[in-house]
Amino acid sequence: MSYTVRIWEPSPTAALTSLEAVVEQLAALDKDLRAQHANPKFITLSQHLNEAWGLAGQAKAKIKAEPDLDTLPWRDWPLHPETAAGVWNLGLNQALLTQTLPVLIQAARALGLAVLDEQQAQAYLPGGETLTAAPPPNQAPITATTDTTAGVPKNRDALSRIYDVLAPWFKKHGFRGRKSTHTFRRTFPGGWHEVYLDSGANYWPVSARVLVGACVRLDVISERVASISYTDRPLAESAESATLLCHSKRWIKQDAPFVTTNEYEISNFSQIEQVAAHLQTHLEALLPHLDRCQTLADFDREMNGPERENSVFSPYNDCGERVIAAYLNHNPQLDALCSALEIDPSTRYGTKVQACIRYVREHPLT
Repeated sequence: MSYTVRIWEPSPTAALTSLEAVVEQLAALDKDLRAQHANPKFITLSQHLNEAWGLAGQAKAKIKAEPDLDTLPWRDWPLHPETAAGVWNLGLNQALLTQTLPVLIQAARALGLAVLDEQQAQAYLPGGETLTAAPPPNQAPITATTDTTAGVPKNRDALSRIYDVLAPWFKKHGFRGRKSTHTFRRTFPGGWHEVYLDSGANYWPVSARVLVGACVRLDVISERVASISYTDRPLAESAESATLLCHSKRWIKQDAPFVTTNEYEISNFSQIEQVAAHLQTHLEALLPHLDRCQTLADFDREMNGPERENSVFSPYNDCGERVIAAYLNHNPQLDALCSALEIDPSTRYGTKVQACIRYVREHPLT
């Protein structure tokens, strides 16, 4: 939901001579999350970043207001690198990239850390070397005089243009947009819905990749999950937490030539209008599901009901919220849900879902 960079400490035994090698090393780290602990260098880096921007020691309450968020360099506020294992995915404010990115890269390199910017297809290594994706052979470079309907957009350019095309449609349906994060939010009593555009896998200069997702926040669920799972943080810090309902891999079907592995693959600026029109059709089908997630009972029915396996919702993400929804709604299938999640290999190692399962079993409702 933001411009995201990946920060990690390169292995001293693996030579990084290309972006392909970088991606392979990060993939290996991602697969081995359970065996890792938070890198203390991430915490030191976050301290340097906050000091550089005069944010050190500021309380969440002082910058919680919506307009102020657009002036912050980091979309993830406050920074919590201690929760990262092996790789720290840090969301940046796109509007401040030219000021933020150089500061981040310099501070990371000084600590022996590397930064991968997938949107720009560049990796910044500790020794000062920068790896960049090589353009395909015989491809003419894109210049300032290039026809804007030709050439290959970068991921962030594609995101911005799709956002602009969809903004009137979202406004008609009661959503308020924020271009800096390519998100559209609609509030209701006790919560909000949000649809976001995000960068997919990086294949530039071959193509841009865009994916889409949707979230819902019900205060009664999110606040309970936060109090169970993040006992070391003030509850106010969970004000922006939400439940990931679905993403394009679940509900954007491969029924168009520019949909690849359920991401939008854009090889030419002229495809932007087609992609936006295709996406709008799917959003029309998604809206009724969002509308049915405005109360505890409806949320529980959508997330845990008998039709879930055939629904647009992700089957595994945010299972802690599924457990708490069933718990608060006195769902008779709560115990069966917990038992299934405990043995499912895709969720059994999730610390949040396990904390929620322990909680509901230790605090039965009467």
